[in-house]
Amino acid sequence: MKEYAVQFARVQLLTIDAEFGGWQKAQAGRFADVALVDRIHQPR
Repeated sequence: MKEYAVQFARVQLLTIDAEFGGWQKAQAGRFADVALVDRIHQPR
């Protein structure tokens, strides 16, 4: 992997726990019925 490091920009990884408070909170706030994904997704 090190041989390809110069070809790609470094990205900082994040964790679900640190950024969203864990999977349960992420699921409830973003993917549950009428949560964020439902509000931004408009079926055609």
